[in-house]
Amino acid sequence: MHVAKAAGSTVNDVIAQQFSADEVALHFESIPIEDNRILQSKKFISGHPFYYSAKNRLPFIDGFFKVTVFRKPTNQLMSHIAWVRRLAEPQNLMQFYKHAKHFQEMAIRLRNMDLSCPKELAAFANNLNKFEQTTFSNFQTRYLIPKSPNNISLADFNIIKNVLSEFDIIGTTESLDKFFMALFKAMNWVYPEDICNQNIAGEYFGLDPEDPAQQDALYPLLKHDLRLYDIISTNCV
Repeated sequence: MHVAKAAGSTVNDVIAQQFSADEVALHFESIPIEDNRILQSKKFISGHPFYYSAKNRLPFIDGFFKVTVFRKPTNQLMSHIAWVRRLAEPQNLMQFYKHAKHFQEMAIRLRNMDLSCPKELAAFANNLNKFEQTTFSNFQTRYLIPKSPNNISLADFNIIKNVLSEFDIIGTTESLDKFFMALFKAMNWVYPEDICNQNIAGEYFGLDPEDPAQQDALYPLLKHDLRLYDIISTNCV
């Protein structure tokens, strides 16, 4: 399960190297549903769909060895906001028009903000439309619940803990080396001499994960992810 902006590209690259190209399906959600049979022959499948959506699309993965990586919530959220904002840069025009209209609208809204200003961030966090809510509000937690409701509740964590138990290895971006060591040991693979980080974030447009005022402003979008990260960081490798 490839959680967005949580080192998933690096994880994909490292694992994919253990298989031949025809055994790998990255971003499986880009494969049309009518071609689902293609995925049944793959040995490594990765994608962005939330867990329950992935299980519905891939009913045969129960026998797969399942792994995922989460990231410190403030860092993940700000990286995600910056990624959407980056779409509105002039040099990214082609990429901008490849995305759905609601992504384009989000990028333009973010471009018109001062993302370094806690007051503007707080106004943004408390006035999200439906698509922005799904994209930015406690985004990592949404990967683990059956639907993506406007409001996540503490009751959802009973479901979340059951979902987490279905993964064989869960890691964090902050301890990625431990994740890879556990994975390679479990799969009996030879550990690579060098692991190169992929898809490294660029401009953050004034967002600073270490700024307490910005953290406070974005807290409504982080509160459940912070709880999730506490659970994961005390139970993962």
